[in-house]
Amino acid sequence: MHSRKPVMAALVKEIDSVRLSISLLQIDQCRDARPGRSAWRSGYELNAQKARLARLETVLASYPSAPAARRLEHQQSE
Repeated sequence: MHSRKPVMAALVKEIDSVRLSISLLQIDQCRDARPGRSAWRSGYELNAQKARLARLETVLASYPSAPAARRLEHQQSE
């Protein structure tokens, strides 16, 4: 059985990257909230990044730990 740590570490790293992206987009939206200026693009990107973050967090939450995966494989092999 392969170690799940590299996969989980990559997921956590990607989640952190998306969170940083969301923070930067929110800062840009606040800074660019001047009258007569359209912020639809950053709003669209912000919504897309939030959806991506939700998907990544769902994957990470449903990713079984190594002991749970071994138990599951053992039960399926019986």
